[in-house]
Amino acid sequence: MKWTIRTVLSACCLLCAGAAPAAAQRLLDWPVRTTAGASALARGAAAAFWNPAAAGEITGRADAMVVDIEGPEITTVSGLAIAGAVALDRRTTVFAGYRHLGMEEIVRTTTSPLRDETAPWIEVSGDLFTLGVSRELASGLQLGGVLRASRETLGYVRETALHAGAGLVYRAGTPLEPTVGLAVFTSGAEPRWLAGVEVGPRPSADRYWVPGLSYGLSGESDQRLVAHRVAATSRWQDRFELTIGAAVESTADGPSVLPVVAGIARFGRYTVGLVREESPAGFGAAYYYRLHVRL
Repeated sequence: MKWTIRTVLSACCLLCAGAAPAAAQRLLDWPVRTTAGASALARGAAAAFWNPAAAGEITGRADAMVVDIEGPEITTVSGLAIAGAVALDRRTTVFAGYRHLGMEEIVRTTTSPLRDETAPWIEVSGDLFTLGVSRELASGLQLGGVLRASRETLGYVRETALHAGAGLVYRAGTPLEPTVGLAVFTSGAEPRWLAGVEVGPRPSADRYWVPGLSYGLSGESDQRLVAHRVAATSRWQDRFELTIGAAVESTADGPSVLPVVAGIARFGRYTVGLVREESPAGFGAAYYYRLHVRL
């Protein structure tokens, strides 16, 4: 049997538009972006999909979020991610996350490359489940671990996998509060490792405007390719936040610089956010719409 021309084009776009630096990406590896900065420092519930140690950096008793994922239009990729983190005590936080992705308008053809509305659909989807814990070992030092179970469907082919990961976050108690994050995962996970550094004091009621800088890396040890992210952030009265940066990823034609912009608005316990990130090879932008609740 044959796939439609659009199916092949969508699949090619998907392979090139992943977040990890490898050129050949699976649908399962589409990221859950909540920040334009270093992914290794995505905090609270968002850490369920990145660095498990950062889940411990929550404000309040619990943290929950939902993210609507809209890939570039030509890929027809869309999805939903939900995650939550709960502080068991002053040092220990547990978290869980779930992400589902799928592609639309993919039909199977038998004798013609033209679309046949009566032909059966080809299911292309991916699911990711995460469960982990973060614990503060010393002042400013968090360690964490995570289990990640994945399931991917491509037509009649179904694959499942189980991975584990560990990470750390260290925040120095100096005025600029530099923070370092690092996470590594078992073979087969993508990305295989994450690292990031962030400089800038955390927002507070007595700080009208707070700037910040961050730099992140991610990669796969097997292919020795590294993706870089650099971003500058401006925060106003701990209510509004704007981050502008760029991701530099390796492609078949050399390094590709991809603009990324993120905005956040906080209203009491609620936070709404938007991340826009360009995809490699000019396939268009991916959008991530987030609602965050602090409990």
